[in-house]
This record gives sequence, structure tokens and C-alpha cells, in this order.
Amino acid sequence: MAEKITEYPPGRYDCDACGEAVMLTIASSELPECPRCGRRKYKDIPEPKVTEKKSAPPKKFKAGMYMCTACGEQMIISEETDELPVCTHCNADQMKPA
Repeated sequence: MAEKITEYPPGRYDCDACGEAVMLTIASSELPECPRCGRRKYKDIPEPKVTEKKSAPPKKFKAGMYMCTACGEQMIISEETDELPVCTHCNADQMKPA
């Protein structure tokens, strides 16, 4: 799933309601309220930059208890991971969910 990030560029924005000039000094995800009338409608708004940020694919193995099928040793994996470690007891690469 992708997340959309919208950024309005820095610059001068003139309030559509009262004409007050508002300066945006850094890019922002939303336009500020007009300090005079409190509205957020501006004249000639430049096209905002829209970026899609893709989510990282899920990890192959969830956090939890795993057991070595070679010797029966159990190990807790505290974070999701794409690779399971070798058994700390016998060094076998045979960890399975317990």
C-alpha cells in the first residue's frame, strides 16, 4: 500500500477572502490559516508536489518462538525478519515456528 505525501512549496500566498499575504518559508503538507481571517483559501495556489511512498513489503518470519528441528532448542525472535538465525545450541539451520 502506498502513502501519498502532499507538499505545498514555500512562497507568498494571498488570502482569497481578505487579501492578507501569508509567507510559507518551508514546504508544508497543508496551507496555514490566514492570520487575519483564519481561512485557508488562497488565490493562485501553485500545484503541490505529491509523492507516493511505498510501504516496505512484510517480513517473511514474524517475531515469536522458534524451535530447532535438529536438537529441539527453542529461541525467541524479537523482531520480524527475512532470515532466521542458526540454532545457538547446535548451529543447525533448521529453525521452525514452535
